[in-house]
Amino acid sequence: MSESNLRDKLAKVMAERRKTTDAEQSPEAGLTEAAQEERNAEWIAFYEAVRSHALKMRE
Repeated sequence: MSESNLRDKLAKVMAERRKTTDAEQSPEAGLTEAAQEERNAEWIAFYEAVRSHALKMRE
């Protein structure tokens, strides 16, 4: 899987998550800004791990 494909999939997941969050009450609504940033960091770390794995598989 190429890096651009991974980036596209992550963008789709994040867009769907945003749409779902906007459409209904989000469990994140009660979170502090720091907690939301922590969740975002977890998603970014996940993306980086998948990207790293994909790059290793490419070698």
